[in-house]
Amino acid sequence: MDVGMTSITDQLAETGLVRQVFVPRSEDANLFVDLHLSNPALAVVTTKSSPAQVIISLEPGGPDYPATAAVAENVVVVTPVEGPVTSPVTVNGYSRNFEANTIGRIMQGSTVLAEGFTTAADWSETWGEFDLTLEPSGGGPADLFVGEQSAQDGSDRGVVIPIDLP
Repeated sequence: MDVGMTSITDQLAETGLVRQVFVPRSEDANLFVDLHLSNPALAVVTTKSSPAQVIISLEPGGPDYPATAAVAENVVVVTPVEGPVTSPVTVNGYSRNFEANTIGRIMQGSTVLAEGFTTAADWSETWGEFDLTLEPSGGGPADLFVGEQSAQDGSDRGVVIPIDLP
């Protein structure tokens, strides 16, 4: 959407089809709507201007999806989902971490196979989209952490996704 601001950044939805609604800022500075569905649904989307509106009509149906986005207080990871991944590992989602800093780390036990960081498209007004590529130095079962380190105690805050590296 070609809109600069929104009063809604995330909210619970009271419907059987939608669990949560997020409105992040994309990397090209526009806003988009991301519905986290409870069940598969078919959608029809229309937009109106003056004032800006997005109208989303849903009905049950469509193919099942194997996994959903990983959600924590300040980070949502859309891809990858739990299970097999390709290498390098491309991580996509949105966050509202302090100063838009988002870190990613692939671990096998206490061994770090890959680590990196990126800056999300926003953090002060709304969620900000991010993309991060990690090149692990090994294969097999691992954990992908995405989030931030706490300014208070240095602990990790975010999501951990079990993945299988090639």
